[in-house]
Amino acid sequence: MSLLEGLRLNVAESWGRLTDFYGPLVYQKCRRAGLSDQDSQDVAQNVFMKVFKSFHTFRRSPPEMLFRK
Repeated sequence: MSLLEGLRLNVAESWGRLTDFYGPLVYQKCRRAGLSDQDSQDVAQNVFMKVFKSFHTFRRSPPEMLFRK
């Protein structure tokens, strides 16, 4: 099952894969922007909460486009 399929089906393992892979990237962006460790962790958590709450509206455009390049 692909990551996107798992997320659409709300498979916990897929959400774990998403946060394990993208979490460090979000955190690093926050740190590079000058946020503290704690603030960076809070922002990363908020980012993934927003992704979780709005993922049902995600549509690839065009459909063959990769989730991450």
